[in-house]
Amino acid sequence: MRKTPAVLLLSVAVPAFSALPVMSPPGARPAPVAPKVHELRLSGVDAAALRSAGTASLRASAAARAEVTDPAARGAGPAQRPLVLTAARSTERFELVGVTWRNGSAGDVTVLVRTHTGGRWTGWSSLAEANVDTSGNTEQARAPRTGTEPYYAGPSDGVQVRVDVRAGRAPADLRVELIDPGESKADDAVGQAPLAAASAAIGKPTIYTRAQWGADERLRSSPPAYSSTIKGGFVHHTDGANGYASADVPKIIRGIY
Repeated sequence: MRKTPAVLLLSVAVPAFSALPVMSPPGARPAPVAPKVHELRLSGVDAAALRSAGTASLRASAAARAEVTDPAARGAGPAQRPLVLTAARSTERFELVGVTWRNGSAGDVTVLVRTHTGGRWTGWSSLAEANVDTSGNTEQARAPRTGTEPYYAGPSDGVQVRVDVRAGRAPADLRVELIDPGESKADDAVGQAPLAAASAAIGKPTIYTRAQWGADERLRSSPPAYSSTIKGGFVHHTDGANGYASADVPKIIRGIY
């Protein structure tokens, strides 16, 4: 089982003299890339799937529950019959996957997926719930839907989902979201920096614009806000899928976006 982190994946935190994968100036002219999002509703338990995949998915769900740091927050162990267990089904092409539900409707849940990637079915991966602002005072808190953090599976064409309720209410209007971040010739310009260049660049990292990674500005809900001073910074690091190439980075960012 692969555990998906609570914060997903935009760059790599490394020690001082490591080689960094970076994006070289693209040879092709960058352009916005419109993603394709396929949405499938989730409900019920497929009897055949319960017979064929029930035991493996139950073990994966129990393992995900055991990884919850606070024992009091683990909730009940998974039941033999989950809230949802879909058939292993073929889908449109996608690379990023997440599960969503109506905001405010869910108790404590465990969500697992496996994907048909590279011509075979993967093992089960647990998806961390997104960190949601419950204050009611932000756009995120007022959003109609919430769900899991996204999981980068790589080029895939099939998905299977299991959902267990550990405590509280069952989530309403469950859906799995399959995201194809699209292709861009500019993605091929991503290269590998030599050791000297990577270590020298630590003082001032190269910044690549939204245009360079193909952001579709129609998806932006509001303009960015800038503070007058900078007092701290955060690096989001890779802690899940590690098998991708440098050239995959722009589409991973597009998929998350």
